[in-house]
Amino acid sequence: MERGEPLVVSVHEKGEKRGLSLYFGSKELKRLEKMGINLKDVRKFIVLVQNNKMCLIPLSDVARREREDIGVLFEITSRLDDIMALSDSELEELSEGLLSVIVESGVKLAASEKTAIMRMMKGVRTRDVMKSVLGVCARASPQETLAVINRLVISKSEKEGGDEGGV
Repeated sequence: MERGEPLVVSVHEKGEKRGLSLYFGSKELKRLEKMGINLKDVRKFIVLVQNNKMCLIPLSDVARREREDIGVLFEITSRLDDIMALSDSELEELSEGLLSVIVESGVKLAASEKTAIMRMMKGVRTRDVMKSVLGVCARASPQETLAVINRLVISKSEKEGGDEGGV
């Protein structure tokens, strides 16, 4: 089984105000075990939602890796409104920075992610496109991604709140 291959799970409503449960069949559990994920050991996940798709990331896996600090991942996703408020030239600069993060990391991309990156580079910087690209960047290098975002968003807020007196 390839990592990108989908698994089918069942959803069961536990009752009013009790939430939902996800059930993995025995075939799915065996496929996951072959990939090194034992759901009997992993009980908590971070859920990443992109383009109406959910990705479950084992919390223990994220906590083990310093570069994937949970706070940084949440910070990146929470900055989308600030990013969408940037001017066209600032969005272009951000796009170039995000592209360099992706290229330098060598992260593997799904077809939909490649399409989103190409659309971003062609000037299509809608909320969905940027959200998809940020997801790739967060996977590639969360710290670098946050640094690129902060450099532009912070510099914009300083320009807006700074001296209007001139050069």
